[in-house]
Amino acid sequence: EAIVHMPIFADGGAAIEPEFVVRLGETRAEDRVFIGVEIASRPIVGINQIGALAVVSDFGNNRGLLVGPEIANWREAWAQPVTVKSYIDGEEVGARELAGIAQIAGPRDFLIEHAAHSDIALPVGTLISTGAITGIHDAVVGASSTLDFGEFGQLNIELVPAHPEV
Repeated sequence: EAIVHMPIFADGGAAIEPEFVVRLGETRAEDRVFIGVEIASRPIVGINQIGALAVVSDFGNNRGLLVGPEIANWREAWAQPVTVKSYIDGEEVGARELAGIAQIAGPRDFLIEHAAHSDIALPVGTLISTGAITGIHDAVVGASSTLDFGEFGQLNIELVPAHPEV
């Protein structure tokens, strides 16, 4: 499996969050679903301990979203059990069994409704990360991680220092 290098702030730290990612279609029937991982990185060490308001106000805390393989049969998998596991440096740091990927509906629908209420257009192709499945896992530069989505595939990443222009 290929390893994707994900840049983070070297002095602050990062978190790895496995997620399902929705790519909006012209209609909800045309939406597509992928496995993915959000990288949250910040220049402030210990931001998670400061509290939710600090995290929300730090626009740099979302450092990137890696979109992995598409779940081609996501409608059929809607209510089929799937186990997602997160590993950092070979150690399991989180696991969660889901009754299916139906969990994508809540965040997707919330964002669509919130954007419409705020007169914000969400064009076809907008990516929506739908929430950290196994939790928010702290990591540092040099950490390697495998995000295992069971039958849907896995992602392998390594956290590397971001260059100042990134």
